[in-house]
Amino acid sequence: MRIIALYIDPNFPKNLKTESANDTGGKLGADQFQAQKGMFIETMQQFASCKEAITLTHPAFGNLTTTQWGIAEWKHTDHHLMQFGV
Repeated sequence: MRIIALYIDPNFPKNLKTESANDTGGKLGADQFQAQKGMFIETMQQFASCKEAITLTHPAFGNLTTTQWGIAEWKHTDHHLMQFGV
């Protein structure tokens, strides 16, 4: 599954189920958007500038290399930006 998701399938499928803790639908008010946007941009900049190997275990794909984490993060971020037409 990891090879298909990271290297073959160009996009993550729509309407994938997520863990309930990650479901934020309707939980973020318009007044919080700019603060969340700023945190998102800061997180992406930190991720991009990280020089150390990423040793986290992905919940669906298991152990990933740093390069695989980068691919997964790019696809995940692109998926959500496309949701909002960005």
